Amino acid sequence: GLVVGAAEITIDLGGQTIDGLGMGAGVRNPRFDAVTVTNGSIQEFDAGVVVDPSQRNVVSSLNVTLSTSTGIRLSGARDASVRSNTLGTNQGEGIALLGGTQATLVRDNTITGNLGSGLWLEASSSNRIEDNSITASQGAAITLDGAAGNTLLRNSLSANLGGIDV
Repeated sequence: GLVVGAAEITIDLGGQTIDGLGMGAGVRNPRFDAVTVTNGSIQEFDAGVVVDPSQRNVVSSLNVTLSTSTGIRLSGARDASVRSNTLGTNQGEGIALLGGTQATLVRDNTITGNLGSGLWLEASSSNRIEDNSITASQGAAITLDGAAGNTLLRNSLSANLGGIDV
């Protein structure tokens, strides 16, 4: 996969696909601030996009499929935006906000047919989850695990194994 090496950059995939072998991350940001990853497809990695502790990152307009764990995973991120992505047939969660992720907007994502929860928040707070469509997850549509103070608005949840698990 691709590893981010600088802050304040945009990685525009130009509609192209990053295709893996079920290991590593399609795009990994190991702590750089203000990085945008947009406009393409990422498939067949352990995780499609991984953002480690950093601020003001954007993950948008991606099609992330066939990950062996999570489609998009943020850990310790702050003031990030995950928007207008399509995630499907991942073996774990569609989107995961973990490890103290705060003040992040997750909006207008289509999450379908993942084997875990559609959206998983663990030990993360003050995030805004709105206008997402979560369908046919084998876990709950949205799981909040030790995740207090988050706002959930106008999400469409259907045909998931569960609704919102707190």
